[in-house]
Amino acid sequence: MNLTQHLNADPAAPRWLVALSGGMDSIVLLHSLASLVSQSSGLPPVSAIHVNHQLHPEADAWQAHCDRVCASLGVPLQHSVVSVDGAGEGIEAAARRARYAVFEDSLGDGDVLFMAHHQDDQVETLLLRLLRGAGLSGLGGMPERRPLGAGQLYRPFLGLPRSVLANYAAEQKLDWVDDPSNADSQFDRNYLRAQVIPAVAQRWPGYRQTISRAAANLADAQALLTQLAPSPLTLRSRTGDPGLAARDLPADDPVRAVHNLRAWLQDQGVMAPEHRMLTEFLRQLHTGSAAPEAISGTWGLRGYRGDVFLVSGSSPSERAVTLAPGEQVAFGNGHLSLEPVTGDGYRLAPEQRVEVHVRTGGERCQLAGREHRTVLKKYLQQEAIPPWHRDAVPLVYLGGVLIDIGGFALCEHPARGCDEGDAAVGLWRLRWRAVEGADFVE
Repeated sequence: MNLTQHLNADPAAPRWLVALSGGMDSIVLLHSLASLVSQSSGLPPVSAIHVNHQLHPEADAWQAHCDRVCASLGVPLQHSVVSVDGAGEGIEAAARRARYAVFEDSLGDGDVLFMAHHQDDQVETLLLRLLRGAGLSGLGGMPERRPLGAGQLYRPFLGLPRSVLANYAAEQKLDWVDDPSNADSQFDRNYLRAQVIPAVAQRWPGYRQTISRAAANLADAQALLTQLAPSPLTLRSRTGDPGLAARDLPADDPVRAVHNLRAWLQDQGVMAPEHRMLTEFLRQLHTGSAAPEAISGTWGLRGYRGDVFLVSGSSPSERAVTLAPGEQVAFGNGHLSLEPVTGDGYRLAPEQRVEVHVRTGGERCQLAGREHRTVLKKYLQQEAIPPWHRDAVPLVYLGGVLIDIGGFALCEHPARGCDEGDAAVGLWRLRWRAVEGADFVE
């Protein structure tokens, strides 16, 4: 049996990577892909990624098995150990989120990540989403291809039943591991697989093809709807968070509001949460709630002055750091650096260091060009710094005196200068960037 005809990924990609759990499906995918590359010239190198969730006593043994399989095929293996906390979303969802975070971080520009989902997985996914009340986009099922991080996710086996993969594994005498949790019917997917789908198969033998066709039709309908509906425009908060204007979320048209919000999240590379979470968030937004929010894993939606912003779910930094001219350090949801400037800055010698930490309350300073001291909290409000960033704004101190507010504004200080003075003492200013590289201060 030859599966290589189904492996139609971009041959010009820098790398092909396989998401390798150690189970039969992913072992078949790795073996068939490695065989294709070994028999052809000009194809990208193959490597594998294994995520150890530490959820089973045999997790380390499964990782070791993946090591052995990859070694036998001459395929490099990257493994990542993650911690999974199911509080608030369940173990399955938390494990999936942790796994995909590893995949996303591992992909470089143009890389392709192969995943071994097959037609039976697609059917189970569609039935689960239907039973959970998914909307049009959810009922389209898993796409064969979609962007993931800097690369692409590709599921070449979505049109094949699991039996085809099982036959290949038997013919090639492949060795894999079985996760006993896959037989535990307390998990919804396993219950469907063991109790519901066999009854469906007995009554409707062609259910895989018909359900997959329904999913494809719904995906086409969603794609057409997205093309016909005007694309909402992304705005930016004062601190660089991507946002959506209130005009794109009309209170008198909740269907359009939900569609626009979901489409915009997809444009941001974020998987939209359940419909009920979006509708509740929009209800809070439209009824004037003081702080509308919807938190999902590592990101959250927050409302501010009628608009909506996508923010990191990470906590602000609580530690103080020191910086010298030209240095860069991690800080909260991003990183800080002191960079040379022309114009307004503060004079620092090469070996001189400043201290940076977040506000604790009660801070005041005399802003550059003003006569009187200003309460920092009031200044942040006036400058439209969103509430969720006010406790995360890095404050720069020199000799115990506040001299810079997050790169937004300088305070009066003897070190402040404007391109004059000793040429050996340069002018510097704080730069605050998000983790993905966008400036917080624009």
